[in-house]
Amino acid sequence: MLASAILHLVGVTDFELPVAALACAQVVIGATIGCRFANASPRLILRALALSAGATVLMLLSTVMFAWLLSLAGGDRFVAYVLAYSPGGVAEMSLIALSLHVEVPFVVLHHVVRVLTVVAGASIAFRLLKERVR
Repeated sequence: MLASAILHLVGVTDFELPVAALACAQVVIGATIGCRFANASPRLILRALALSAGATVLMLLSTVMFAWLLSLAGGDRFVAYVLAYSPGGVAEMSLIALSLHVEVPFVVLHHVVRVLTVVAGASIAFRLLKERVR
């Protein structure tokens, strides 16, 4: 992925995946997630949907707020920042960036930095919380 990003940035290549390949990848990702609920009860599925919807709304609101602030400060496209900081995996955000013609290296770099920052911040927060509880 790093080599591809460098080749795209220096202009050696401008290859884009065909729309059919992107659609197939999205179907595979969706089917994989759906298979995890194969033997679940309807009550469990509804509870998971409700919790997921609430968490998604909160995360997307914070994503949109930060994307708006960064697009004002940095001058980049709002959509690129939304994809870079949206909750989800790097692969999924990369596929969406490809389909929306947003710079994939930009989205991937910001997404990875966001994930590392959250993990490091959570580690520090839990350590401080653990010390406080003692």
